[in-house]
Amino acid sequence: ATYLFCATLPSTKTTPLTIIEWNTLVTSLANHNSYPEVLLHLSEEELSNILSNSTKAQKERIIKKVLARKQLGIAMVELEEIANQGFNVVFRSHMPKRLKRLELKLRPAFYYSVGDLNILNSEHTLGVVGSRDAKQEELAQVYEICKQAAHHNIVVISGGAAGVDSTATNAALENGGRAVIFPSVGIGSLIKNKAMRNYIQNGQLLILSTQPIHATFTGKYAMERNKFIHSTGDTVLVGASQISGAKSSGTWEGVLENIRAKWSPLYTVGQSIGVLELLKTNKAKEYGLLFTNTNR
Repeated sequence: ATYLFCATLPSTKTTPLTIIEWNTLVTSLANHNSYPEVLLHLSEEELSNILSNSTKAQKERIIKKVLARKQLGIAMVELEEIANQGFNVVFRSHMPKRLKRLELKLRPAFYYSVGDLNILNSEHTLGVVGSRDAKQEELAQVYEICKQAAHHNIVVISGGAAGVDSTATNAALENGGRAVIFPSVGIGSLIKNKAMRNYIQNGQLLILSTQPIHATFTGKYAMERNKFIHSTGDTVLVGASQISGAKSSGTWEGVLENIRAKWSPLYTVGQSIGVLELLKTNKAKEYGLLFTNTNR
């Protein structure tokens, strides 16, 4: 039921519920001691009564979407196809605690995943964010830190992009550690890489995305998925960052979101303009010898 009403289904023109709409709906259902599966059987009138505390406009949008999606059997077929291809769909009830650090209004109804979900149940995690155009000395520092993370059984979490992200992931995996990637594309494109498939099969790599399996890059989602990295890391390393001006910086906007939400403490390497600003305003600390204290 969750997948039917929340997934982007390419085989239909119907629109999925947004996270806000889904949260409104499941909260209303919970208030009536009901679960999402009852939506498959409710009449329009019954659904309207359940949504009695919603605004008129919100109620109309939700009912319209639910009624349109109820007619589809496509979602069930797609779920079966996804499973046959080796992918999984992780719903809220089965999400590891780290994925539930996001407050409900930001938490996705589900993630597409491939790899061992238990990686996120590890005792320690390190989120890594940074620019695609980081300097070589910054990348070298990031690699060494994530190599040490692997040796201390600390899971490295990143967005998988070129530059700092891929350096962090490679350092962890190449040194026998484990990593989690929240890519800005669907997870289908990443497993075309033979090395990625091997790391997944070895139990070292987990990939999660809320985008459809074969979705291509969008700047909007690249920004949205920053919160997944920052909220699942016990600590977040900023490898390099610009500061948003006329042109937004994905790394910087994600860092600011973390600071506002207080998801995890920030540490830095290098001398990029964003890093210097974080240190100047006491929003982050220099990374230093963090691994001398594995309780962090």
